Amino acid sequence: MGATWLATRGVVATAGARRSSWSSFESEGLEKVTYGDALEIGGGVEYAPAETRGFVLGPQAPIRVGYRWRRLPLEIEGEPVTEWTASLGYGRSMGSAARSGVDVVVEYGRRGSLDDHGLEESFLRLGVGVRAFEQ
Repeated sequence: MGATWLATRGVVATAGARRSSWSSFESEGLEKVTYGDALEIGGGVEYAPAETRGFVLGPQAPIRVGYRWRRLPLEIEGEPVTEWTASLGYGRSMGSAARSGVDVVVEYGRRGSLDDHGLEESFLRLGVGVRAFEQ
């Protein structure tokens, strides 16, 4: 389930949530691990000013920020494993009709908890997407 809101010309906000049931899943050989419902909540904002002189990184180049929190389906000794991610992204349209482009995102996040289940991981991800001949 999600929603998008056009806050002003050039500013779009989005939010979404998703739930999936894993509680009936069983695995063999993992006594301390059980499965529960997974939940994901997140949102973001995209800024793309209407005038080309307002773009920080050139024309047709929106800047995006986002945040996501997830409860993963794994539970270790009854404690659910959670994760959060913050992201910063940039998109650049190319070509005379702006039908192609590239999107770049940097994400930083943390998964797990040393206090709750003795496992914790921090991560930094770089993502690149290419679109061609969109209509």
